[in-house]
Amino acid sequence: MLEARNLRKTYAAETGAIDAVSDISLELEAGRFLAVVGRSGSGKSTLLAMLGGLCRPTAGSVLWNGVDLWTLPESERAAFRNREVGFVFQFASLLPTLRVVDNVALPALMGGEGEADAYRRAEELLGRVGLTHRAGAYPAELSGGEQRRAALARAVVNSPPILLADEPTSDLDETAEAEVLELLGEFHRRDGVALVVVTHDPAIAGRADRVVEIRAGSIAGSRMGSVAVVASSDRSPSTLSPAPEGPVAAATGLPPRSLARLGSGFGPWLLAVCAWVVPAVFAALALNQGVALYQAQVLRGQRQARAALEDAALLWLRADVEDIALAPGSSYSLTFFLENRATDQTVFAMSPVVRAYVQAGLAWQEVPCQSADGQEGRVVAINGRRTYRFIFDPQVKEYTELLSGYMHVRFTSSIIVSRRSEPGDDLVERLDDYYVHLKPHGADDAAILRKNRFPGRPPLWIAMPPH
Repeated sequence: MLEARNLRKTYAAETGAIDAVSDISLELEAGRFLAVVGRSGSGKSTLLAMLGGLCRPTAGSVLWNGVDLWTLPESERAAFRNREVGFVFQFASLLPTLRVVDNVALPALMGGEGEADAYRRAEELLGRVGLTHRAGAYPAELSGGEQRRAALARAVVNSPPILLADEPTSDLDETAEAEVLELLGEFHRRDGVALVVVTHDPAIAGRADRVVEIRAGSIAGSRMGSVAVVASSDRSPSTLSPAPEGPVAAATGLPPRSLARLGSGFGPWLLAVCAWVVPAVFAALALNQGVALYQAQVLRGQRQARAALEDAALLWLRADVEDIALAPGSSYSLTFFLENRATDQTVFAMSPVVRAYVQAGLAWQEVPCQSADGQEGRVVAINGRRTYRFIFDPQVKEYTELLSGYMHVRFTSSIIVSRRSEPGDDLVERLDDYYVHLKPHGADDAAILRKNRFPGRPPLWIAMPPH
């Protein structure tokens, strides 16, 4: 079903070429479960991205039912990713401006399925993962476990024969982790979906038909799954040495010594010294303990203040792309927004600095992007929603098309956040990446429709999950 032959992925660095993946070959049969384990940085996620057609290998091939993915045109490889593979990433990566049911139905709509059938299938899958009552909610309104279950429903909405999961239970509590594991197992058993799961979790690896360990980019070992780990038993009491009997002096053969009476010799002097040293020692210990408690209280307050500021920057403050519109020449107008969702808390933020990039080959090429509303460098209170406008000009001759007819564009925003209008050291910098498919000026809508089978007119831009 899926076969990797001599896969290699090499990155250039100042110190020389680095092999993230080095000469890996493996096979996956239909309906089987393969777990890939290894330490962080060993190349597991890079291997998974190459198997799913997301990352081009430097050498080697990925065969899907005998066809090499990396010899296909980009449009056919995009269709393969849409129909044949389901992806579950380390984070849920749900589109924040769409409802849960819209997120789940989106891959089916992009694959050309009718709206009624796509939403019927999405609602059915939300029922299977226990989220029927949350279908109309937005991702920010879900718990971490609910977001991961919604992402799993989205991954299988097109009934793919294979599911690629990268740490599907990371950052989840035990209950949410158990729910996601049970759902993965259900789709594997009931629907016959083949699984390739990158994981650090021995509970997941133990369920696999086969476990492959990756070390420094190469396969270090392979074994069958469900390997039991047997703990060593306690030692028998008979293996312990018996306790010695009688006085130690007798065991060593030394004659017993008589102890001098307390108070003889240095006794009176020692008692006099202890009379003033012992209270001084206890006083010093008490003072040291008091200072330690005070310092711990100060540090605790600083940590609490820092945590509250980080909550304000990362949880209360919502930041995202609101709209993209055509602008004169070859440029576009980008509307970016900040929204404070804590109605009883004021957040101060400096106007975001936004940079724009277009993917060209395997690299990102930065393009001109500048503020267009005169708010640059201003610090304002964010009590509700505030928008900012930028103009960017993505003039790139040869850009990468992850979606046929569209540029792959990334926006990087930097926002300085504080709880005060004139902060001191109470500052947090928030960095975010936003990805979109962007239709070039003068694009042929008819050609795009033929390649992508949209249900209506091709949109100017389509938001993508973080990746």
